[in-house]
Amino acid sequence: RVSAASGVVRVLNPAGKVVMQGSGFFVAPDVFATAHHVVRNGVSATIEGQGQVRFRVDGVVGLSQEHDLVLLRTTPASPAHLLVAESPPAVGDPIAVYGAPLGLAGTLSTGIVSALSSATPARLQISAPISPGSSGSPVVASDGSVVGVAVSSKTAGQALNFAIPAQFLRRLLAGAGAVRPFVAVARGAGDDRERHELVGPVRLAAVVTELHGGQAATQAPASAPGVTRASYSGASSAAPETA
Repeated sequence: RVSAASGVVRVLNPAGKVVMQGSGFFVAPDVFATAHHVVRNGVSATIEGQGQVRFRVDGVVGLSQEHDLVLLRTTPASPAHLLVAESPPAVGDPIAVYGAPLGLAGTLSTGIVSALSSATPARLQISAPISPGSSGSPVVASDGSVVGVAVSSKTAGQALNFAIPAQFLRRLLAGAGAVRPFVAVARGAGDDRERHELVGPVRLAAVVTELHGGQAATQAPASAPGVTRASYSGASSAAPETA
């Protein structure tokens, strides 16, 4: 169910060129959730689901800059969507992350909930590996419900990855409204603190991607020392062109 409800979101500039790529998932047949920072520098977007099914993004029905979340209205309807957990997970609970790190769609990683942060903004600390391109991925419990949305990593340590708690996604979904143009809410989000502390785009000009024995390697400066935002911009023969 998780794979059928998940997808890769590709963000386009005015020339129709892909400038950013991230992950996400359907929370309703025509509503796709992802991290806001994945889409905020584009003018349009497309989503590719399981089996290379394409979805058009018609606009935005929910946005939280504070919690780095966005809800996109899509066409056609998805055949599957995920349920958002009503209660938070406990430390030690097993979780899985399903997304497209470095553009490698359909990647599953597993781990546990390592800690529940009470900082602002609130985060789940998880041990499941994530990489650039994982932003927006569903973090799911053993029953398949979404307990978080993958958003960042601290690269100075090991297995220090973070997700937005599902309670904020539930709140955003409950308040979803009329469709607004994609470009109207895609730009200019985030203050200096957010750009310093949260995950964010790997800028196109700063990315060098090569293949080493079939493995994609990406080099780019983080938005702060030891902090990387888990969205992806770059190109290699291991993934669809995103540069």
